[in-house]
Amino acid sequence: MIVIKGKRIGRKREYTITPDPIYGNIEVARLTNILMKDGKKSVAYNKVILPALKLIKTKYNEDACEILSTAIKNARPTVELRKLSASSHYQVPCAINDNRSYSMALRSIAKVARKKGDKSAAQRLCEILWNTANERGEVMDYKQNMQRTAEANTAFKSF
Repeated sequence: MIVIKGKRIGRKREYTITPDPIYGNIEVARLTNILMKDGKKSVAYNKVILPALKLIKTKYNEDACEILSTAIKNARPTVELRKLSASSHYQVPCAINDNRSYSMALRSIAKVARKKGDKSAAQRLCEILWNTANERGEVMDYKQNMQRTAEANTAFKSF
């Protein structure tokens, strides 16, 4: 079980994420929560995530949970651009805490998986996880583009 603390205006909320029943992994459960649409968690889990993890195991002969954790680790950004308005608009690079970088990595994986529409969702997710674990693909391009833009805007760091 993992307890996630989120801060909204004036209050903190804590909630727990239980690991998924088959793999016993929290990362699979969090990816399920992000891929789910309209509250249909069983559809996201049974029709997208489980077949994708099985496909990784059969196609590449690797442990699917290790590939998923490596892909998430590789997709995690370290710097984020925040908008600042001081007489003109600036994009200021800021360091990201662990929870935010983790959720940004999962969201970028889900975003790229939804964007491609040529194959089934499980096949797309399988390829994206494999490419990201091997530091290739669109998710890594997204992360590197963010890092490059942050490096270009380091002049505004003093604001």
